[in-house]
Amino acid sequence: MNKPPLSPPMEPLDYPASALRDEVSTLVEDPRTDTVTAAVTDGFGRLMGKRLTKRYYNATERKKPILMCEAIFATDIRLGDVPNILGQNASFQDFQAVPDSSTACRSPWAPNEVLLLCDCMRMTGEPLAISPRQILKAQIDAAAAMGLQFQMASELEFYLLGATDELPPTQTSRQRLRDAGQRQDYHLGQTAVDEPVIAQLRNDLPAMGIPVEYHKGEGGTGQHEIVVGHAGALAAADRHVLFKHAVKQVAANAGRVATFVAKLSDFEDGSGGHVHCSLWSLNGRPAGGRGARKDELSPEMRSFIAGIVAYIPELMPLCAPLVNSYKRYRPGVFAPYDLRWAFDDRRAAVRVLGEGDSLRLEFRIPGADMNPYLAYSALIASGLEGLRQRLKLPAPGEPPVAGPTLPGTLSAAVRAFEQSVFARSAFGVETVQYYAALSGWEANLYAATVTDWERARYYREA
Repeated sequence: MNKPPLSPPMEPLDYPASALRDEVSTLVEDPRTDTVTAAVTDGFGRLMGKRLTKRYYNATERKKPILMCEAIFATDIRLGDVPNILGQNASFQDFQAVPDSSTACRSPWAPNEVLLLCDCMRMTGEPLAISPRQILKAQIDAAAAMGLQFQMASELEFYLLGATDELPPTQTSRQRLRDAGQRQDYHLGQTAVDEPVIAQLRNDLPAMGIPVEYHKGEGGTGQHEIVVGHAGALAAADRHVLFKHAVKQVAANAGRVATFVAKLSDFEDGSGGHVHCSLWSLNGRPAGGRGARKDELSPEMRSFIAGIVAYIPELMPLCAPLVNSYKRYRPGVFAPYDLRWAFDDRRAAVRVLGEGDSLRLEFRIPGADMNPYLAYSALIASGLEGLRQRLKLPAPGEPPVAGPTLPGTLSAAVRAFEQSVFARSAFGVETVQYYAALSGWEANLYAATVTDWERARYYREA
């Protein structure tokens, strides 16, 4: 991340509301436009919503709200029903999807369509508490009450698979690729194979208001990373979900498949979802300190990092929501498996780097499968609690000797989340119960499933 300007380019949240409305009207009234897509994010961070005709959107925007059903929040990652997740007597009522004008964009691959991200509001006008975007907004407000705001960005790794790959890829098919010598970390020759897709993304993303800094190959076979510019916390999370949507769409249009699963196979590198975060005062001054040395970090930055180390283990379903997420954490790779923080150390859970205005922490625990609104919220909430408690920062490079540890499975993470007094205090009982149930459902389905690994290992010997 480069020096964050006080009014970042392409940062729509700085525009006056009237200018935003005028900009949306211009996009919608463009003769090319025939569709307006209203989207919300579900508990897993996926875009869900409706494609409206231009005529209907214009009538709706002026006279009545866009309505969607709470059933969006009552299904698992495969859209199977999660029993009673909204309560035993849930009637699956409508909620209002209120477009946020600052998110309006046109997808280059669909020039007829204008996309708008929406806030989820109950019919009575209150925010829908379990909506991911509303959860992040609440944490941004909590930070503002303490005099802080954030510049943030996601670094997402993903695998780009070929049309001839077995899907989902098996160990045999991936091993064939590995034997072909296609590891590609920084390898310009190997990544050239995928360059037509990646080049389109480098061009299409800025057209959607998502500035691209660079692309590089990652360590896995067919693994890539595209780094996008930073923004305020909410805008950065919005960029994240639009980025992921774009990658999947552009890949599909090219006859390819992009996957953000945290651990694609037992021998491939995992895909991280690293979150960069810098601290700023409300008047736009850096609040993190001068540089990436312990004596140059501000007291606020030290307590903020200490809060992450202390409280993130209680919030892991917000950072790592799937069974597969926890298979990424192991020694010997760049994914953290303990709670070390350090200066410019990619093995650490929290990496501190940069100087001056670019001083920031890199939160390396989330995988590419994270919901950014939730992972950002967990990062902010735990850091703010460190500030409230004025926690002391442990020594860099060493995990806390008697402190908390990362849960090793989704089931353990859900238990810690459900039992956390801090989680209920930071997010409210309704939100904790909902996301514990959502991730707990995934954990229970996995626990009841007999896998190919079990059959292959035990059927002759047991």
